[in-house]
Amino acid sequence: MNTSEACAKMGDVTSPGRRAFLKTSVLTGIAAVLTGVPLLSYVIAPALKKGTGKWIDFGPADRLKPGEIEMLSYEFMVKDGWCDGPRGQPVA
Repeated sequence: MNTSEACAKMGDVTSPGRRAFLKTSVLTGIAAVLTGVPLLSYVIAPALKKGTGKWIDFGPADRLKPGEIEMLSYEFMVKDGWCDGPRGQPVA
């Protein structure tokens, strides 16, 4: 068997060409982006979320004496697992 016959036999087996490689690469890239965007948004979104400030009324400011520090406290409800319970927080 000479070289031309060997090449002819190899020609029967189709090897993936450049077009198939590019098509596979593009489809793989699209799949990676479609999978990566939701995963990234799941990880990054909580860091970008603005905190919600909550004002607590301790009464009129006239009650506080200028130049003195007074300890005030307030209670709020905290959900810890299945239990809801009050927690106290001191404020200076």
